[in-house]
Amino acid sequence: MSSNELLTLSRKARFNDLPSFSGQPSEDIEQFLKRIKNLTKTDTDITDAQRLEIVRGKLSQSAGTWFDDQEFTTWFQFETFFRGRYSSTMKSQTKFSELLQRKQQPDEPMATYFDDMVSLCREVDTDGRLLETIYLCLQEQG
Repeated sequence: MSSNELLTLSRKARFNDLPSFSGQPSEDIEQFLKRIKNLTKTDTDITDAQRLEIVRGKLSQSAGTWFDDQEFTTWFQFETFFRGRYSSTMKSQTKFSELLQRKQQPDEPMATYFDDMVSLCREVDTDGRLLETIYLCLQEQG
């Protein structure tokens, strides 16, 4: 079996493991988008149309209907409209509060704490201002 065939099988398995997104308020849109991006980030030849086809395969119920009623041409356009449609202000505020209150526990390894903080920052900072968020958190703790 060639390395390309192994890569294809691996991607297919990862796609099958991805949870669907139906548009329910309890669902985490940032986690959903992160999983889609992680699935496609190693393929430098993937087009926006292909990425949109992948995401469509994981949208169900009202989210699938909403997607079908749109005409997205770029991944950026999809992400922007998707966040606008399904992002919850309350959930964002809760995540930001969680980020500000997060402290390293006495027996917690630094790597675990760091990874958790980076993950929270990415969930809070969807506009790509990760460093600004980290700086704000460090000021609050200092």
